[in-house]
Amino acid sequence: MKTKFHPGMYIREALEASHTTAEEVSRKVNLDLGYLNSLLSEQASITEDAAEKIGVFFDINPVTWVNLQRAFDNE
Repeated sequence: MKTKFHPGMYIREALEASHTTAEEVSRKVNLDLGYLNSLLSEQASITEDAAEKIGVFFDINPVTWVNLQRAFDNE
């Protein structure tokens, strides 16, 4: 049995590694803070728009985030 990993977990790790707050990311990429917090707490799915914005911020291909969500949803 595989273990599920929500994209929010990886985003939390990226925030910690970069010493960045959710508020800073939200402000810099114009992403609703409430949605971002829901994503970080694994209560929301990442959208293509959010994947693009977060991808730009962390210099990670947005397809990576979308694929993580698909894998999580299909597990």
